[in-house]
Amino acid sequence: MQILKSDCPARLLIILALLLSFTCCPAGARAGSDIRPDGTLSFMDLEGNIQAFIIIEIARTPDERSRGLMARQTIGDDEGMLFVYDAPDDRFFWMRNTFVSLDIIFVSETFQAIHIARKTEPLTETRHWSRVLAQYVVEVAAGFSERHGITTESRITWRNNTD
Repeated sequence: MQILKSDCPARLLIILALLLSFTCCPAGARAGSDIRPDGTLSFMDLEGNIQAFIIIEIARTPDERSRGLMARQTIGDDEGMLFVYDAPDDRFFWMRNTFVSLDIIFVSETFQAIHIARKTEPLTETRHWSRVLAQYVVEVAAGFSERHGITTESRITWRNNTD
């Protein structure tokens, strides 16, 4: 998968600036943020153009995945949570104890967005279903996917801070 086209140095400069600003802030040092900065994630269109770039907290363990963004009071437009599972499966998410409205983006094992639950209602037990097998889920602030043109044709790629 092509992440950057060699003919677009401006895109590279933007990514380098974001990475530099991100690495200058130690874990947990982002002012006003509830997100633990575990890495960065990009959304890309079919041609490999970056649609959006966010700082992510990565939920890998069952406990982290079950807690998700519950009890968080805020989420910035440049932040999100990536849920990583061992294998594709039907995924169900709800908003119990989640105080902010989210877009929930279900992603296949091939890193393609397969369903987006947009502008979910906080503090409800309405189940949001992947509709097909998903191995990853990305939660972002409500309206993010619309503002950045994220669709079921978008793909994701991410990098851990420890890589």
